[in-house]
Amino acid sequence: MVTTRKSAKLSKWERLPVELQQQVLGSLDNLDRLQIRQVSKEMLSVSENIPIVTHSIHFLTTPKNKYFWLNWTDKEGQRSITNRKECKKEKNGSLAVKSLLNFFACRFSKVTQLDIDNIFEIQNGIDTVERIIAEAHTRNIRIRAEEVCLNLLNAVSAPLVIQFFELFDADVLKTLKLVDPPGNVVDAISETVQFRSCSKLSISSAHYDSTPSQHYSLRNMLHLVDFRIRRDQYTAQELFDLVQSYRLKPLKKGDRLQIYHTTKSSTEEEISNVLDAFPTEPNPRPPSYTRNDIRVIYMVDPELQLIVDTFGSSVCMCVTERRPLSTSLLDLY
Repeated sequence: MVTTRKSAKLSKWERLPVELQQQVLGSLDNLDRLQIRQVSKEMLSVSENIPIVTHSIHFLTTPKNKYFWLNWTDKEGQRSITNRKECKKEKNGSLAVKSLLNFFACRFSKVTQLDIDNIFEIQNGIDTVERIIAEAHTRNIRIRAEEVCLNLLNAVSAPLVIQFFELFDADVLKTLKLVDPPGNVVDAISETVQFRSCSKLSISSAHYDSTPSQHYSLRNMLHLVDFRIRRDQYTAQELFDLVQSYRLKPLKKGDRLQIYHTTKSSTEEEISNVLDAFPTEPNPRPPSYTRNDIRVIYMVDPELQLIVDTFGSSVCMCVTERRPLSTSLLDLY
């Protein structure tokens, strides 16, 4: 457990010369380094040059949103540490903020997955966000996470979300998962360098009864190679832009793209016409196959083709090997 109380072992460690302290730290595993870094400012000053790499950090809140706390988990997922008791005593959020930023005090420290709960949903969460932004700027700290999951329900201030999002290191961030984001917030962060550095995107909902409008521009998403997004509706032109972008990309077999829980704001004929504009087999559908909402479109790579399915309330695209159509298009998936 992360604690501010010094154990006998830590007291002995503190009495060592600084050079030996750093040697000892360098021999510890990541979570032991993390524990030492959280104990005091003096230990932080010695340990902040020692990198920590761990699998996941979860920035959590209690069920009644009384305080925030953190949980760190190692790569194997078999060991974790938490500072919940310490944050419960302190309650104003400053310890949770310092614990999060202390992890990234060394510019070589990074985490594979960072999951942040409901931080934009409540007032003390917004206060905590502002505190993270201010302290990160003061200490010149970047949050280095490969995958970030943000719950953005009730995030009404797009500028605040942008300021928070810009704390992430664009050279490290690759995957972004947004839960219940308002459309204007998605549009705002999609203009950032951090968003453009991502290759994978997920937009989902955890509160179907109170999900905000999820209509946002797809213009800044055409660089992504993998996404599964919830969006209110799409037009024939947007579908054309997506297909045109993805048939030109250096994708690989098995790559998938999906827009779900959506509706067509163009007619079936308009959608069919834009899909007809792409190169495909002379007979894009098997004679025995009656559905007209699946197309097989050639990609620029001569060995690949793009399956485009506009059935029902979703748009699905899947990359497969280019080969003659089988009796059932389902065999291609």
